[in-house]
Amino acid sequence: MVTNRTRIKNQPDPHHHAIFGLFEDIPMRKAAFLVLNFVGILVLLSGLLFFLQGTGIFPYPKSSFMINETIWIVRGAILFVLGLVILWIGRRYLK
Repeated sequence: MVTNRTRIKNQPDPHHHAIFGLFEDIPMRKAAFLVLNFVGILVLLSGLLFFLQGTGIFPYPKSSFMINETIWIVRGAILFVLGLVILWIGRRYLK
């Protein structure tokens, strides 16, 4: 008989999942936390870059079509906020 405290030797832990064989040693919550934080930071930094190019503060490369364009200021701000939301969700998911 298997109780909550004991488990058959080869039976997997129900709270431990592997994603396509990756992260086998990392619990699912920790993996989700890492992925959400990585994606959140990537989206946040992309939004910041778009915003700064749209305002003309970061005019590189010189031939960029995004420099001094209002639409890229708006899109950058939206992406920045979206990145913050993803980071917030990632932090809450771990709790």
